[in-house]
Amino acid sequence: MKDTFYFQHDYNARNDPKIQRVLMEHGAAGIGIFWCVVEMLYEQGGYMPLNDCKSIAFALHEECKTVQSIINDYDLFCNDGEVFWSQSAIDRLDKRKSIAEKRKSAAEARWAQRDNHQQPEQKPDADELDYDLIVSKFNSICVSLPKVQKLTQGRKNKVKARLKEMKNDMQQLELVFQKMEASDFCKGINSNGWKATFDWVFDNDKNWVKVTEGNYDNDRKSTGKVNDIWDKNN
Repeated sequence: MKDTFYFQHDYNARNDPKIQRVLMEHGAAGIGIFWCVVEMLYEQGGYMPLNDCKSIAFALHEECKTVQSIINDYDLFCNDGEVFWSQSAIDRLDKRKSIAEKRKSAAEARWAQRDNHQQPEQKPDADELDYDLIVSKFNSICVSLPKVQKLTQGRKNKVKARLKEMKNDMQQLELVFQKMEASDFCKGINSNGWKATFDWVFDNDKNWVKVTEGNYDNDRKSTGKVNDIWDKNN
C-alpha cells in the first residue's frame, strides 16, 4: 500500500489549452488518463520511466498508444528520453517534503529541550504525559504510516495505559516507533494489505510488545514467520 495524500490542482484546469487539445482528440477518457498518470507520478515520487506506458495502459484498461500520446504529444509532461515527470507535481512534492522536514525538526527540538530539562533518573508521570509530543514523534518517525490528525480522549486513555506498561519510558516508546517504520510488514508490504497504525500499537498490551520483541522485523518476514504471527494473533 502506498502513502496516500491530497494533492492540489487548479479547479479550472480543464480550460487549459493543452487539456482542451486532449479533450478534442481523446475525449473525456483522455482527461481521465491524464489525471491518473498525475496521481501515479505523485505515488512514485514525481518520476516514472517512459517505458512504463504499457503497464500504465494495462492498469487503466486503455490503449497503450493513447497513454503514450497523453504523455508525449501535448507538453503536459517533461521527459529526458528515459523518464517523464510533471513539473507542477515536482514543485508540490518538494513543498510537501520541506514542510514535513520543518515539522520533524520542530518535534525533535521539542524532545531535545524536554530531555535537557529532565533529570536522567526521572520519568514523566502518566497523568502528566505530553500527548501532543507523542503524536508529533509518531508522525515524524513513522512517515510511512497513516498520520494522526486528532488525539481523542479514548486515544489518550490507551496511550496512558501503554506508557504505564512501559514504565513511562519515552525511549522505549521511541524504539517501538522506529521498529514499526523499519518493518516492511508494518508498512503494508504483506499478503493481507494490512498496515500498522497509531491506534493499533496502543490498542492493547500485546502489540507494542510484539514490535519490541522483533516479531515484525524484516528478517522475520523473509523467513515467512510474520504472516504466521499475523494469522495466529490478529
